[in-house]
Amino acid sequence: MMNILIVDDEEDIRDVISFVFEVEVEAEFHYANSGNEAIALIEEKSEIDLIICDYNMPDGNGGKVYKHLLDNNLMIPYVLCSSITPGEIKVYSSGEQLFGNIQKPNIFEGMQKVLETYQEKFSSGSKRMARNVSIYSGINIDLI
Repeated sequence: MMNILIVDDEEDIRDVISFVFEVEVEAEFHYANSGNEAIALIEEKSEIDLIICDYNMPDGNGGKVYKHLLDNNLMIPYVLCSSITPGEIKVYSSGEQLFGNIQKPNIFEGMQKVLETYQEKFSSGSKRMARNVSIYSGINIDLI
């Protein structure tokens, strides 16, 4: 089972991202409202397999989270999920740990590409993705 950290200051966006992922893969989700909260979770939980992070947030932006990964040599795939592209932000210029980009508001299409890339890169090993084979998927009632 994957451990996915979703970082966004908008609860609705966090819900949509987790819903799209849980339909496709077996995962446990962790949530943060800000960059600083995400960094605290990253330091606390060593088993995070993927980070999906917004850029514009109060109390520490997505660039701060990305820089924390680089500065601490944490090899966790990082996906920017924002209306801003990585090319517009200097901190992402190296692209070292930038695993993908989900352009808001096209979350579903971006998530599909991230899933495909993750499957290709980690098809074997400890970060392997277990596909959800259930014909049913739970849905958070708040999404409706």
